Amino acid sequence: MSICNYTCIHMAKSTKRITSQYFTWPRLRAIQQRIPSVLYFWHRPLHFFLYTCYPAYLPWRSTDTSNVDITDLKDNPLLFTEEGIHRYCRGGFHPVSLGDKFHNGQYTVHHKLGFGESCTVWLAKDNHNVWHRHGPWVALKILAARIKERREIRNLRYLKEKTNYFTQNHNIVGFLDTFLIIGPNGTHHCLVFSSFGPTIELIQQFFIDFNNYGDYLEFGDTEFSNSAHCLEMGPSSIYQIAMNGLFAVELMPRLEMCHGGISGSHIIIDYNSRLHFTSIGECFEILGSPQAVPLEHRDGMPLGYGLPEELIQTAKWPGYVESISDSARLIGFGKSFLRREGPDNLKQPVHLRCPESIMGDEVDYRLYLWHTGCFLYQLGTMEPPFPTPLNDYEYIRSIVGFVEGLPMEWESKLDEVRLISEQTFALEQAPATKKQGTELQLLRTPKQKAQPQQMLWRQLKRVPQGKNT
Repeated sequence: MSICNYTCIHMAKSTKRITSQYFTWPRLRAIQQRIPSVLYFWHRPLHFFLYTCYPAYLPWRSTDTSNVDITDLKDNPLLFTEEGIHRYCRGGFHPVSLGDKFHNGQYTVHHKLGFGESCTVWLAKDNHNVWHRHGPWVALKILAARIKERREIRNLRYLKEKTNYFTQNHNIVGFLDTFLIIGPNGTHHCLVFSSFGPTIELIQQFFIDFNNYGDYLEFGDTEFSNSAHCLEMGPSSIYQIAMNGLFAVELMPRLEMCHGGISGSHIIIDYNSRLHFTSIGECFEILGSPQAVPLEHRDGMPLGYGLPEELIQTAKWPGYVESISDSARLIGFGKSFLRREGPDNLKQPVHLRCPESIMGDEVDYRLYLWHTGCFLYQLGTMEPPFPTPLNDYEYIRSIVGFVEGLPMEWESKLDEVRLISEQTFALEQAPATKKQGTELQLLRTPKQKAQPQQMLWRQLKRVPQGKNT
């Protein structure tokens, strides 16, 4: 063993951060191959020391944790209910812990607000602008490192500029700032918002869970702090949320923009004003105390590079209380696009697919009409307008008769959709779902078929040329 390698091993062991089992000749050879030849001599000991003791300083170290087996980790229920550790890889999520500071110490993370396919969202305290009109609490949306396109940021800045001089509440999320985070999994865009709160989807799920399982649970085990709020959403609250949502939706085409994903998961009850002057303790009484569980290997070995030190549970909002003064805001502009651009590889939730995308027609900015109609129906009935999960053919068949008959120009296309579904054995793989969808068709009375009010009918009308603009 050369004197350089011996010196490096001795220095690394003295830090007490790793064991002697960490050093093997195959590992040494692999490390030596990674070091550029120009650094082969006196730079090599320094690089080896940093690699073993301070890996975060070496951007060329492998960060592929996509093959992590969760069975190798200690039992942790959050492994199955949160975003999933497979997302913490090169180009994926940035690992965040409670108390982390960002943007030169301006923002301190105190809780987790949620996550999606391409981001995590955190409640943070603004340590610089305490007396700003939005108060000290903000939401940080940290995008996956693979998202390099700045379309969402551009569109949010566009909306902020267009609505900056509005004299009334426009019910669109308040966008404040953006900055970069350089982490072990890449460089991430971080968006700062003044609006945060429970989503309509989360609130409705509370009601559904309580009504379905409330008889089997002690009240203290539910997500609510007051049983009076567990039975159903009040008509006044539904009306207020619907009007706020429609106001934001109506504003979008005036600004020549389409949201691209209007649903209950992208409309929140803005709690910023309620938490304006609250302390951290008072804030946790509403959101619930943060639940963080350390992420550890069963054998005690160190975690892979780029993985979070702990998994944090999303806020459950046990202190949520309905109020007629609630302000619903539209969030989640990751799929938004300008009217002149059109959608780019738009992915729709399975229960919100617009028929045009299935039947092969062009999908344009009027996509928001279909999504809004589905959202309003689900807001009022607490269930989606069409049974799920369904393949494309079953989904189109479930739509027929719900609003009106299938347009004539789509009859031949429907046969093509059916053939494709049969070829992929989707109908054979889900016979129960098909039967359920058929029964729902047969059980609808003429009165039930007409129940979607005229507003919903106009929103869900399938012929693109006949949609309202």
